[in-house]
Amino acid sequence: MKKMLSVLLLLSLMQLGCNGQEKQMMRVRVLCYNIHHAQGTDGVTDYERLSKIITKYKPDIVGLQEVDQKTSRVKGVDQVKVLGEKAGMQWRFGNAFSFGGGGYGQGVLSKLKIISDENTPYVMSKKLEPRAFLNVGIQSGKGNFSFLNTHLSYEKDPDNKTKASIDQAKQINQYIKGKNGLMLLVGDFNSRPESETYKQLITEWDDMMKIGGEEGFTSPSNNPRSRIDYIFARPKGKWRIVEARILEASAASDHRGIFAVLECDID
Repeated sequence: MKKMLSVLLLLSLMQLGCNGQEKQMMRVRVLCYNIHHAQGTDGVTDYERLSKIITKYKPDIVGLQEVDQKTSRVKGVDQVKVLGEKAGMQWRFGNAFSFGGGGYGQGVLSKLKIISDENTPYVMSKKLEPRAFLNVGIQSGKGNFSFLNTHLSYEKDPDNKTKASIDQAKQINQYIKGKNGLMLLVGDFNSRPESETYKQLITEWDDMMKIGGEEGFTSPSNNPRSRIDYIFARPKGKWRIVEARILEASAASDHRGIFAVLECDID
């Protein structure tokens, strides 16, 4: 009995940090989904259908791309607000450009407390459709982190003839330069893993779906042939992946969503 008690005491001491406190671990359930302004491949706009897909995975935080806010195309509906209310989550919208009496861009839904939000347009050619990224500060019971959500260009820049997303990836990396906190980056990057855009991103970010062994295709949803949707994390080597999966085929959007359970130790 004494020997057993000694072993238990040793294990308890090993779990304590230098300051005598038990090491904390944060776990986050993350979902990323290009929702094609809620219009499915069947031509139907269905918020209930989308909401059921999102809530099925019980995410803590969701990054949505191709979101309309009060445009004529969606009859004035604030899409991220509607989906947030249906899911019982807080919401934020980041506008990429205005049209149809409203806006178009990215949305974030969160069960965790949102403590800040910043929408940043990319510096890019005026000949291209504008793009932006939304950075939402998140407070959890274990620690804080930044959640970035974006949708990169698919076209070439008409001025320099290179793919516009390459420079956008560089701008993301420049934006986070000097920022030392925990960060997640999700979105539709319109770039495959062999692309220069992807190579730029992984200089600063870990590809968590790849680490989790899930590198399947996400677009188009009915017969996916490309992997262009990602969940990235930094600092590199800090986050671990517990689960990774591509959402099942659905007519709800022209993309398949991706889902991951991530964790990291809090220093």
